[in-house]
Amino acid sequence: MKAMTSLCCIVASILCWSDVAFSADASNTDKTLVAWVEIDNPEVCAGSILTVQDGAGFDGIVYAERQPGVWMAGSNYYHRSGPLLNPVPAKDPSGVFQMAIVYGDGGITIYRNGERYQSYSADESPDFLSSKSLMVVFGLRHLGGNGSIEGKISDARIYDRALTQKEISNLVSDQDDGSNPLAWWDFEQAPYTDKQGHYKSRLVLKKGAAVEGGRLVLKMNARAMAFKAEGFEIKPAKIVCPENPPYEWATYHLRHPAPLNAPGDPNPAFYYEGKYHLHYIYGDPNPMIGISFAHVSSPDMVHWKWHPTTLHQESTGHGMFSGTGFFTKEGQPAMVYCGWGSGRNQLSYGLDDELEQWSEPEEMVAFENGAPKLDVPYFDPDCWIRDGVYYGLNGVSSSEPPLLMKSTDLKNWQHLGPLLHPDFDESKLGVSAGEDISCPNMFQMEDKWVLFCISHRLGCRYFIGDWVDEQFLPEAHHQMSWVDRLYFAPETWLTADGRRVLIVWLVEGPIQSLPRELRLSPDKKSIYVTPIRELESLRGKAFRVDKLTVRPSEKLEATILDGLKGDTVEILIESTVPMSGTFGMDLLGDASGTGAMRLEIDPAQNCIRLGNETAPFECKPDHTLKLRIFLDREAVEVFANGVQGITRLRPHEKVTPNYVHNTVFSSASDWKINLIRRWEMKSIH
Repeated sequence: MKAMTSLCCIVASILCWSDVAFSADASNTDKTLVAWVEIDNPEVCAGSILTVQDGAGFDGIVYAERQPGVWMAGSNYYHRSGPLLNPVPAKDPSGVFQMAIVYGDGGITIYRNGERYQSYSADESPDFLSSKSLMVVFGLRHLGGNGSIEGKISDARIYDRALTQKEISNLVSDQDDGSNPLAWWDFEQAPYTDKQGHYKSRLVLKKGAAVEGGRLVLKMNARAMAFKAEGFEIKPAKIVCPENPPYEWATYHLRHPAPLNAPGDPNPAFYYEGKYHLHYIYGDPNPMIGISFAHVSSPDMVHWKWHPTTLHQESTGHGMFSGTGFFTKEGQPAMVYCGWGSGRNQLSYGLDDELEQWSEPEEMVAFENGAPKLDVPYFDPDCWIRDGVYYGLNGVSSSEPPLLMKSTDLKNWQHLGPLLHPDFDESKLGVSAGEDISCPNMFQMEDKWVLFCISHRLGCRYFIGDWVDEQFLPEAHHQMSWVDRLYFAPETWLTADGRRVLIVWLVEGPIQSLPRELRLSPDKKSIYVTPIRELESLRGKAFRVDKLTVRPSEKLEATILDGLKGDTVEILIESTVPMSGTFGMDLLGDASGTGAMRLEIDPAQNCIRLGNETAPFECKPDHTLKLRIFLDREAVEVFANGVQGITRLRPHEKVTPNYVHNTVFSSASDWKINLIRRWEMKSIH
């Protein structure tokens, strides 16, 4: 169990809320938090027995967040949490004991059973107690965070002053000792409201929290809350796509409307009951909801509508982080994902045709030699079926090997070991076996197996290979980002007619890529990519030029330049490759060409460039070339001969009606173009 404690502490540190503004002021910062608790499981971590919270700001009596078995003054971004303790204090008493934290006189003092536990100078605590939106949280370190307490709280109090050590020693649990707390819960009589009447709401019990025999009983992930305002609700922000989005927004890409908080990884995707369903991660602006799965659906992978957000911390008991979707052997949609705060990967099943209702999450834990394997960090999972067996993958964001498990029933999982075969050839593949494998998505194409994933250094990438002795042995590796990590977090699904489609988060903005259809190359060493044909339904007014020769020193006719103009267009070019030099297009410049993004093909260097990114692309002089160029305000995506795609985003200051001019160029010899077509693309909003 020590390994689990260490893991929980690491996760808690990663997920601690950053320095986010909250509404409390600093008019009265002195306070004392006191609670009597009995700890049933000392191996759990990062939970609180009493937290006061306003927005993302909080102070609480937190257990084992940064050090196993150690109490601390939990706070947003550790602003008031003090130094680590060395040596660690003695073990907690058995049975019920009192913990108290005093905030006052420029410092914080922690007491256990009236004895000084830790004292230090600290940033002044905000005046949480005066806030009208104040809440009290039991169990979680703070609402919107993670951690757990497994134990029983018999009495909890808040004082609006700094109690002395003698006053704390004289407090008696479950008795009116004349100390006049600001708020007091003794959990004796339903609905278990604050005995002082300061907090108006009843005690809200979630995820298995219960009151039994005058004690608040908490298990893993359980929490209880009370609110200063009566009738206060915790619910996710409604995602609303504006009828008239700002000019700088992409018009036919799937773009995330408010709330816009990153990340934006696409996640479980399905074609189910006549619709395509996709989920993506977002950080709800309400920190009590935290990281959630937005849900969109579409009849054609082009026009999307938002569903209510039903997958979030309050519904699942943990935050929602990366995962993927699959169908069970019985055809039921299911998803696996990283349950932030639970220390586990989770499995859930779709319960309705709209995929708005999901089953209670089930922990996806492998067993080894009859015992659960807990000495690994559970992270981005994937799940697929091979030869009637479910395989589960535990991704990693480090150099540790991703681990594989298997099951016949999705209930009992057997640990198999590393995903990657020991014959992984780093020199042949051009990448280290230790490059992290996050956001994994494994599937079969023809007789090969393909693993899409990211490394946090390289962005989106993929392997092609075979299964050997229940491990994946890659034969080829390819990147899909080159200069940065813009092309990020892949997710794929099968269409109604069996095509494999890929979408990714364009990590510099709240926007998803255009869906790409994937095909295995004839030599089965790479994947060809083309935009899905459903995008053609957006084509509107067209412009066409046949048999155009672009000479290095000549400018195009004004009518051709005018016909190519636009920042929400698709441009198709069919041509032969010039005999020498580079060639391509200057995209989205002003009338004089200033500010354009250059699309350049360089046969001598076997590459294609878009803006500041260079991707491998082989074409030879006098061979044919087909370019498809999608301009969508802030996003530019280019596909070359169906074998290469490259994507860039534009700075918003250049997304104006002035930057809509496009032209072709050739640097050294004539570029003979057989056909140019340009279509205005309709908005999906």
